[in-house]
Amino acid sequence: VNSRWNLPRTVEQIRHIASYSDSLMYLGDDGISQISALSGSGVAEEVLIFADPPYVGPGNRLYQKGMDEQAHRDLASALLNCGAHWALAYDDAPLVRELYAGCEIEPYLLRHTANKSKDGQELLIFGQDTIGAPVELGAAG
Repeated sequence: VNSRWNLPRTVEQIRHIASYSDSLMYLGDDGISQISALSGSGVAEEVLIFADPPYVGPGNRLYQKGMDEQAHRDLASALLNCGAHWALAYDDAPLVRELYAGCEIEPYLLRHTANKSKDGQELLIFGQDTIGAPVELGAAG
């Protein structure tokens, strides 16, 4: 952990997130199936999804469990149809821009350090009506 992250800051961030533990739920299952299950569930409007899927391009090999093109398409379909507010971070790839063409896309620069240090453009993508949606933090009902 020390070689990739600032350990004191990471510990601080984990503790901050833990202070919201009553409002968070970890399902530990396939993300695409969990997102798909939200459609028609009656709770989708109470959910905010943040997804950080594996890269589409060559960086996909950095992940123990990468995603092929069909899995990226399945994720996009699940998000676009789930009824929840959502945002995701992705590498800037033509497939990503195709899949989320109707969404708000905000590019940003990120320093990549996995192989050699370089700046790369990434994307923050927001589902329809996610920006400006009311956010309520507190105990889950």
